[in-house]
Amino acid sequence: MDLMSGQAGGRRNLRFVLNYMKTYMRTKRETRMKNGIASALIQYFNNKQKQNPSFFHSMQLDADEQITNVF
Repeated sequence: MDLMSGQAGGRRNLRFVLNYMKTYMRTKRETRMKNGIASALIQYFNNKQKQNPSFFHSMQLDADEQITNVF
């Protein structure tokens, strides 16, 4: 917000309200997490493993296939 207002010559010169920006950011986060936190965690670990083949992760599931432990 500070960067944009500095480039625009002050907050009064911005063409949107701070609440619009907050709503946009919340929507963007919710979209990324739409499959749930567990899915996001698995995707994050898989991306880390692609970047670094020696990266290791393991998950323990309970009888209901819910994550109980992450290593």
